[in-house]
Amino acid sequence: MSRLGALLQGRQGLRRVGAANAGQSAILGSLAVSGAQVVAGVLFALASLYLIRSFQVHEYGRVAFGLYAYTLLQAVAGLGLGTGVLAETARGRGAEGVAWPTVHALLLVRLLTVVPVLLVGIAWSLASQDVLPMLASIVASIAIVAELLIGVLGGLLRTRAYVVVVVAQPAGFLLFLVLFQVRNAEGGLVALGVSLALSLLLALASFGRPTWPNLRRPRVTVGELAHAVGVARTAYIVDTIHIAFVSVPLILLGELGRYVEAASLSIVMTLVRFAPDALGRATIASYFSRLKAVDPGGDAARALFTTFVRLLSLFTIPAAIGLALMGRPLLAVLFTHTYDELAPLVAIASALVVLLPAEGLLVWTLVARGDARGALAGPALRLGIVAVTCLGILIPGNDGFVLSVLVASVAAVLCSVAVLALRTRRTGPPAWPVMELATYALVAGAAYIATRALMPADAGDLAVVVAAALATVPVLAVGARILRPGPAT
Repeated sequence: MSRLGALLQGRQGLRRVGAANAGQSAILGSLAVSGAQVVAGVLFALASLYLIRSFQVHEYGRVAFGLYAYTLLQAVAGLGLGTGVLAETARGRGAEGVAWPTVHALLLVRLLTVVPVLLVGIAWSLASQDVLPMLASIVASIAIVAELLIGVLGGLLRTRAYVVVVVAQPAGFLLFLVLFQVRNAEGGLVALGVSLALSLLLALASFGRPTWPNLRRPRVTVGELAHAVGVARTAYIVDTIHIAFVSVPLILLGELGRYVEAASLSIVMTLVRFAPDALGRATIASYFSRLKAVDPGGDAARALFTTFVRLLSLFTIPAAIGLALMGRPLLAVLFTHTYDELAPLVAIASALVVLLPAEGLLVWTLVARGDARGALAGPALRLGIVAVTCLGILIPGNDGFVLSVLVASVAAVLCSVAVLALRTRRTGPPAWPVMELATYALVAGAAYIATRALMPADAGDLAVVVAAALATVPVLAVGARILRPGPAT
């Protein structure tokens, strides 16, 4: 039996921690995993910053096209199996041989998904006479296998190995970019593929020598496999829609060779997506798990919803207003003055910083209430509006495509939030602290406007950004007071 199989069946050291310190171990493990995700996010952000500052605008548009193609291929082909295998592995820790055959079967399914991904990439490259889609499919193939093994590590509570593998991906990517002075899109995708392959090898090394005959003959019923695949079905659909919402416009620009516009759209979306993506993961991990433990339509659920509205607003409102008011100096500090003209676009897209987390909160509220169809209605509408807008890219001479897409994106997410809110009210109206949110928005806006007005007219961009960052501290303090949860939460 392989070491992985033995670990799944609880035969190697899963009970070494005694009952007395099990709680402390769980807390430390959770902190380590959360810290690894934060470090990985920062390293990926640094890698993106390196690409933007080092590449010419046209070449950065090409690498952005390749990266978004890779992301979309990985999301569609992933089938949510990373989450599914994590759940099945965790289930196997507590019972003899419960989940090991299912994990074998999920691994085979994941390996089979690599074939269509590669075929799509090759066909795409042949049709477009561009090597980037094929490179993107190769990177996506490596990534979807690595993701499954990372899910196994998470389910096994192999915290040290999990942290090493998760951090190795962005660390290797950044290292290869800097070490080899990559300056073109092909080199950027190769560097990403090599870093993902490194993390895949590290994950395999942490399991020891596998028993390959067992992998070829997974003893699992169709029902068990269907259960494992269906564990993350809703999450998979929501994530795929979200990724397509961002990726489709940029991929269309790349397909038409409009790489300068692709670079502009990528930079704007990079700025406005950072906070929503991080808060989205926190919503799933914290809010959804707690909501499932109470009556989804009861007072406790409404109090929990209100608490998370306040908590998300505490961070998203100043972030959105700060981006809208300080976009130009922030662009100059992060990406040089090459992209100063994107400041008005950042101001328009800054509304997404608030709207996307609000949408996520409503989606998972409906999922917890068993209304998966209603939960998908909003994101599907959002994607549909943006897809229809993208048809305008086919019109020759449409130079305002990026502006049109960003305006449509804000309108689409606003429509999605409205649809989800109406759907949520049908099954139990949540409490929205409207006056508190409006007051906090006015305080945050006034603080940033006053900060900018009090600075000298010739102040440098870095000084403006630092002053805005310092002004954020009292804004958050006042917000914590205005949006403090009530005693019921």
